Amino acid sequence: MVRALISWSLHNRLIVILGTILLIGVGLHSARNLNVEAYPDPTPPLVEVITQNPGASPEEMERLIGIPLETVLNGMPGLQYLRSISLAGLNDIKCQFEYGTDYWLARQEVINRISMINGLPPGVTPGLSPWSPTGEIVRYVLEGPGYTLNQIKAVQDWVLERQFRTVPGVIDVTGFGGTVKQYQVLLDGQLMKRYDVTLQMVTDAISQSNANVGGDILPLGPQSHNVRAIGYLGEGVDPLDPAHADRAYAIEVEKLEDLQDVVVTTHKNMPVYIRQLAKVVIGYEPRLGVVGRDGENDVVEGIILMRKYEKSLPTSNAVQEKIDAINSGGILPAGMRIVPFNRRTDLVNVTTHNVLHNMLVGMGLVTLILFVFLGDLTSAGIVALIIPLAILFSISVLYMQGKSANLLSIGAVDFGIIVDSSVIIVENIYRHVTARGADRSRPLIDRIAEASHEIERALFFSTLIIVCAFIPLFSMTGPEGALFGPMANTYAFAIFGALLLAVTLTPVLCSFFFHNKKEEKDTFVDRLMKVRYLTMLNRVLDHRFLVLAAMVGLLIFTATLVPRLGGEFMPPLEEGNLWIRALLPRTVTLQEAARVAPRLRSVIGSIPEIRGVMSHVGRPDDGTDVTSYFNLEFNAPLIPMEQWRTKPVMFLGRKIWDRAITREEIQEELGEKFREFPSVNFNFSQLIRDNVEEALSGVKGANSIKLFGNDLNVLEEEGQRIVTILNQVRGIDNAGLFHIIGQPNLEIQIDRHECARYGINVADVESVVQVAVGGRAFTQMVEGEKRFDIVLRLPKDQRDDPEVIGRILVDTPGDDGKPGARIPLKQLVKIDPHKPGASYIYRENNRRYIPIKFSVHGRDLASAIAEAQRRINDPITGVKRPEGYQIEWAGEFAQMEQANSRLMFIVPLSISLILILLYTTFKSVKDALLVMCNVLEAAMGGVLALWVTGTPFSISAAVGFISVFGVAVQDGVLLISYFNQMRAAGLPVREAVMRGAELRVRPVVMTSLTAALGLLPAALATSIGSQAQKPLAIVVVGAMLCTLFLTRYLMPILYSFFPAPAGTAPCGEDLIEGSHYSDRFFPHKHRSASPDGRREAAIDSDEGDATDFGAEDHEGSSS
Repeated sequence: MVRALISWSLHNRLIVILGTILLIGVGLHSARNLNVEAYPDPTPPLVEVITQNPGASPEEMERLIGIPLETVLNGMPGLQYLRSISLAGLNDIKCQFEYGTDYWLARQEVINRISMINGLPPGVTPGLSPWSPTGEIVRYVLEGPGYTLNQIKAVQDWVLERQFRTVPGVIDVTGFGGTVKQYQVLLDGQLMKRYDVTLQMVTDAISQSNANVGGDILPLGPQSHNVRAIGYLGEGVDPLDPAHADRAYAIEVEKLEDLQDVVVTTHKNMPVYIRQLAKVVIGYEPRLGVVGRDGENDVVEGIILMRKYEKSLPTSNAVQEKIDAINSGGILPAGMRIVPFNRRTDLVNVTTHNVLHNMLVGMGLVTLILFVFLGDLTSAGIVALIIPLAILFSISVLYMQGKSANLLSIGAVDFGIIVDSSVIIVENIYRHVTARGADRSRPLIDRIAEASHEIERALFFSTLIIVCAFIPLFSMTGPEGALFGPMANTYAFAIFGALLLAVTLTPVLCSFFFHNKKEEKDTFVDRLMKVRYLTMLNRVLDHRFLVLAAMVGLLIFTATLVPRLGGEFMPPLEEGNLWIRALLPRTVTLQEAARVAPRLRSVIGSIPEIRGVMSHVGRPDDGTDVTSYFNLEFNAPLIPMEQWRTKPVMFLGRKIWDRAITREEIQEELGEKFREFPSVNFNFSQLIRDNVEEALSGVKGANSIKLFGNDLNVLEEEGQRIVTILNQVRGIDNAGLFHIIGQPNLEIQIDRHECARYGINVADVESVVQVAVGGRAFTQMVEGEKRFDIVLRLPKDQRDDPEVIGRILVDTPGDDGKPGARIPLKQLVKIDPHKPGASYIYRENNRRYIPIKFSVHGRDLASAIAEAQRRINDPITGVKRPEGYQIEWAGEFAQMEQANSRLMFIVPLSISLILILLYTTFKSVKDALLVMCNVLEAAMGGVLALWVTGTPFSISAAVGFISVFGVAVQDGVLLISYFNQMRAAGLPVREAVMRGAELRVRPVVMTSLTAALGLLPAALATSIGSQAQKPLAIVVVGAMLCTLFLTRYLMPILYSFFPAPAGTAPCGEDLIEGSHYSDRFFPHKHRSASPDGRREAAIDSDEGDATDFGAEDHEGSSS
């Protein structure tokens, strides 16, 4: 097939050129429109159900809402984990489905299931969260100098959310911080008693005074008129309408006056107004969170969320256009404006710039190597041209499939590996065309076809083997599959495109530009390399047993290094920000946490590399972040890495150069500053990374332990013991227990007998408690398109102390609907002001658990957790778990274990397929195994590179090993093929090895160097976007350098022990001429002339020639 394709291309050169031009056009169009993501989304389909019930305790949220929802959600197709968290007023359930499950079908299934539930508390409706782990594309602050937090929050909730939801790709906007306006009717119990007014009477009066109604249609003359009765309080005018913003305060005062003028009842034939019973004020709902920015302690933040699987770049650009339009379009009240704080496009642009820089440097190095070794600018240019064309081919396929590119799928592609096939073809054509004594009377096309055909079989099978080597990448599932699946596709498309171009465009370009090529004159580098190499190879073959023993010893030494490498799942993906979590005591109030936040912002902002700090106390109003006041999170974007401080690199007391400080050093510096907050537990992460970690494990932390059991008190005690053990393990820090008990409750136990004595229902008492303490919304104030609750409650001084609460009066039934006697609440209930209860209740797959989070620094993840497991499971000093309680390790470690177990199965399968292809190529098990030795050698180089650089083994490194296996096999296939050709011509083993090695040394060195240098910039890079691909690049560079220096000797040595049988086929003149440097090592050989005057291969003049390995080798091995 390859021969036919090459022949067709050479005889249809115009079509090939036109096809190339078309590829360039389509590729440029695709590159211009291709969506680029900073990082792929590694999470499975995840559907989140949020249910809020303000005032309910965690126990009630679990019992009355969480468990019924879990019951109906169990058993959904593809459901893997069902995780729930219950805390005061909020229940959150995350339904995690298996990878490969259709997200939209899963989402619809969840909607169908929750619509079937019955028995939830009145007014409670579960809904789906718009949040996704990588969905945050813009965070902004709505600034409004001179406006109140109520007003700014109202614009955020009622104007901006609606505006941004119209942007394609945006699913929702979450508002965080600020205050939600309420019209509060603060009742005076004594005044209500004076006028014989009950709570229900006040509620009914205001509700009935706040409505518009229609009176059908009334004909007046020739026209029909709609009849409307306007009864809205405040007439529905919006004080924040840009047309009314200048008199917003006056409009709000008018609304308060309208509310105060509502008539409740009559007393002694006189109307009783609300103003006579209560003070009416504009307040705000109980706050769930506070946001601060730099020196501002209370701001309103908006978080724009992208729909899952949408393309972030066009969505982010559309959002920015909408922000510009809003800021300049008169939509906001005068003086308000949106100021972005985080933008996804910033990360995409930075990572894209860094990856492209590494790509261009790598391409330049590859082109330089080609020119240096070929000594011919035309040949180097032809091969170098394949690199961008192959990338354009890959980008075109991605674009046509509607997929996105990311820094892993583009930045981890090794251009040296891509152009291997072109290097081999061009080098072989160039050697044939410029060979000494070549018949230049023949048409150039025929000579090119002959040169291409010489290596077509080896090229085809070696490329097929490279594809087989990538099978583990295509078979990856889970987070590693989501991360490296796009890279596998891009790599495969690029290799296929490069191979197609190598057998079509490359011969055609050679036919155009090689017309005037004369006899090749070896370059100085080429000549020096061959002479030195053959001299060394000759010595190595003289001491082949000793050299082989040394290589085996090096292999054994390398094998001993493998357990010492350590392991991790993935190096952290650098995002250019710090996400710092500070955990305060669980019982802390919002006010106290809000007082701590500015101090921490000041400490964090003192680091020069941090360009701003935004603090988050508590959670947003919509419940999309499942936490409470004790949780402080700090968003700290970093300045460009080029502007970071530097530190001197010292050697023997002398400064060598200055290097930029690292993220780890910034975190260590902050850790030292945080020592002034001894009661606060800190944890460092990044914005996207933090979301992804929580989505994958259900715990806020990179790694965690889950202790499963039923009793919350036992879980708390045993969890604390685990934390104590973790703190004793070297490398583990920031260990912390997510406390689940200890939240003090003010419990009001209703005495049913006392209620019955006074004829009071339990519901009546509960209603009084709700209104008096928490406040109860019963109708809404309409302001244009906005709506705000009107709430009944007692003034603060009548509800801020258990003793005062006990004096609240409860109405008893009277005659004629009038209230009877009023009884103090403490006569009907027992008030316990400090009863401990649950603060959080975690569940997974219908079982309670307690999470323990920790991180690993200064040590590899695998060994740190292995030690922790030994300590925890120690029968004497470990954790004594009660019957039915079990431990599960989650987070990065669990993902690493699962990924490694899958690779342990699929990699041997891939190697088996490669062996089958090798056997098909050579029809010899011996030759197939010889080639596989090259894989061992490449793996040895990768391991040594990881060890020297101190890089732990990770999935990224595993992908690097997979990448080089195919190249190592390709080099081995080509070497063995040439050795066999020489043996088939009857050459002695030593001469066959020497001449075959000379013929292949240049392409082997070129392919190894191009593969190594193609990723060398990525291996050395420290910029944003380089961390994930760095282990991969280090492995490839190390493996290729090992192949460069050892394969050239290992394969000849191994072949000398297991040669192919000697044959009698004629040896091509070009092979002998191409290996003329080997002549000096065989001075006794003579060349005979064939009848047509062309020289034939060197023939042994002495069967017992001492230059060979022994007489037995002349007959070849029959094995």
